[in-house]
Amino acid sequence: MSAQQSALGNLLADVAKAVRDMSDDEFEKLVKGELRPSISFKERGSGIKGRKPSPILSEERLRSIQTKLDAARTREEGHQIVQEAFPMKEGLFIFAKFLDLPVQRKDKIEKIQDKIVTATVGRRLSSEAIRGGYSAK
Repeated sequence: MSAQQSALGNLLADVAKAVRDMSDDEFEKLVKGELRPSISFKERGSGIKGRKPSPILSEERLRSIQTKLDAARTREEGHQIVQEAFPMKEGLFIFAKFLDLPVQRKDKIEKIQDKIVTATVGRRLSSEAIRGGYSAK
C-alpha cells in the first residue's frame, strides 16, 4: 500500500468515525441537507510521542469529585464541577462507571455529563423538593 493510499484510508476512517459519533438527530439533518460537514486539519505527532497520556483517576479522586457533586446546590454547579474534573470523554466514562451509570461509547460528552449530573445533583434536588426544600448539611 502506498503512502497516498494509507493517507486516504486514514481520512476515510476519520469520516466514518465522525458519522458513527453523530446523534440520530444530527444524522437525519445531514441526510436532509440541513447540516453540512466541515473538515479541519491539524498536525499530528509521530506515534505515541504525539499523544498525551490520559490522567489516572484514583478511587480517592473519584470519591472527592462525588462529594463535590453531593454538595452542589444547582445542576449548573454540578455541570461546572463535572466539566472541570473531566475535560476528556475517557474520564467521564470512568466516573460514570464508578457511579454505576449505564453509558455507551457512542454517547456524546454532553449526554454523559447530563447523566452524571442527573444521577447525583438532580436526584438529590428532586428528593429535597419532595421533602419540602433544600436543607444545608
